[in-house]
Amino acid sequence: MVCGRRMTVEEDLVEVEYLQNLRHPHIIQLVGSYLQGKKFSVLLYPVADCDLSVFLDEVHDLVKETPDLKTRGTTKGYSKEPTPPSIASTWSFFGCLADALRYIHCSARKHLDIKPGHILVKKHPQATYGYRVYLADFGISRSFKSLDHSQTDTHIRRTPKYCAPEVWEQDVHGRAADIFSLGCVFMEMLTVLCGRDLDDFTDIRSEDSESNGA
Repeated sequence: MVCGRRMTVEEDLVEVEYLQNLRHPHIIQLVGSYLQGKKFSVLLYPVADCDLSVFLDEVHDLVKETPDLKTRGTTKGYSKEPTPPSIASTWSFFGCLADALRYIHCSARKHLDIKPGHILVKKHPQATYGYRVYLADFGISRSFKSLDHSQTDTHIRRTPKYCAPEVWEQDVHGRAADIFSLGCVFMEMLTVLCGRDLDDFTDIRSEDSESNGA
């Protein structure tokens, strides 16, 4: 990972120090950093199998091939057949990611760019359903000392499908923007688990963006 932000090495080192203090089973771990020329890079663990967007594509195909999986796990769709590990893992990711974000905010940090491409998935022998999820890519994350400083008006890169309206408008935004983005990720996960096409989610978010200006 190469830090592409327009920051000095000293500022990068401060960010690295913050990231090194993050210890959570569902947050990517920073294990080292180095400077090569003008490029400041960090070493992260673990090495993931894929990101959540790729994982959801695979889950989508599996659900499409097995129609009864759409309701598997509900009282209406109760089945004695075991739920495939990737499906069961996806259901477990909701709580894992929510707790990871809670930890970040309690650690006086904001992520600011939550989306499937910044969430990693890896097979893990200790994972209940076979896969473990990790919140990653803190390249534009920010720290704050107290609740009074949790709001910022800094202009950041935006991913329209997942960013909160205030981020899109480049207005003052705080931890709620992270919660909004994670909610969009959850909606995309539910879209796949319910057997709908991801284009359906994209279309709905596009309509929301047009009506709300986000």
